[in-house]
Amino acid sequence: MAVNSFPSFLLVFFLTVTLVSLFKNSAIGLCLTLFYVFFGLFTGGTGQGPFYLMQWYRPKINTDVNDFVIVQYAAVIVLCALHILFIKYRHRFYLLKIT
Repeated sequence: MAVNSFPSFLLVFFLTVTLVSLFKNSAIGLCLTLFYVFFGLFTGGTGQGPFYLMQWYRPKINTDVNDFVIVQYAAVIVLCALHILFIKYRHRFYLLKIT
């Protein structure tokens, strides 16, 4: 169970980091990530597909615990690359700019 939960933890971490770097506001990034996690937990992953983060704890019906691991690792790599782009070009991706 601990091995299968590792990509979910990484995905939550990089989702939070990417949203915080996109919005440049830690409260918005954390709230959006927590909303995503709670939505998946309380609905059993409805509509989240392979990005259901609680597969290791409460698997979807007719799926194996290991079904979503590869897709979640790929999502971690994509989110890490997005985070690097948001940091590198931070002046272009400032969504909450007040002018």
